[in-house]
Amino acid sequence: MSILVLCPSRGRPEKVRELRESFDDTTTSGYADLLFITDEDDETRKDYPDLKTTIHRGRPGMVDALNEVAMRAVKVGRKYKYLGFVGDDHRFRTRGWDMAIFDNMERRGGGFAYGNDLLQGENLPTAVFVSTEIVEQLGYFSPPKLAHLYVDDSWKYLGDGADCLYYFPDIIIEHMHPFNGKSAWDEGYDRVNDEKVISADRAAYEEWLLSDADKDVARVKEALRQLQADVL
Repeated sequence: MSILVLCPSRGRPEKVRELRESFDDTTTSGYADLLFITDEDDETRKDYPDLKTTIHRGRPGMVDALNEVAMRAVKVGRKYKYLGFVGDDHRFRTRGWDMAIFDNMERRGGGFAYGNDLLQGENLPTAVFVSTEIVEQLGYFSPPKLAHLYVDDSWKYLGDGADCLYYFPDIIIEHMHPFNGKSAWDEGYDRVNDEKVISADRAAYEEWLLSDADKDVARVKEALRQLQADVL
């Protein structure tokens, strides 16, 4: 059993330390890993010395970093059965969340899973766990047309479309965001909530819906069929 949780981060060493503490305090299986992804040009990267990190050298933005490292994980021989995403402003609150996610997903045959972030709740998977075979079949963790926003919308669309999206309200992975008054606005929030970024990602998401989304749903279904065949 294994889960690799990926967290792209830029300029927030204190937030990632808090996230790491919440992960360590609540993980019980011993088979879940948390890996931070930092940009090569991030001047605060030197302040993450005691955390497991990898360097992103590609196009700026969370999605490119997430996809780059997720595909690296796929290529190491499926060491991890599930790949997860959290933001550096998420906090794990439910002890044993790792066993709960794994056991629930195994019973359901894989797919997309998410807990309660106490902000969006069932509405959106702001933190998500995905079968590695799905990421491999898609060739991405999140649609590469995006830069930062609408990633949770895309996960929900894919999971709903393939009938493999599972919400677990008792698994709390709290989103400490300015929108619910749990974080202060900083340069990072300003950067990704700039109107130009919002407009560009909205347009990219709508283009994905029109051009690739349903084909990607079919790829998710194929990945699930392969998973079920492997079990049999």
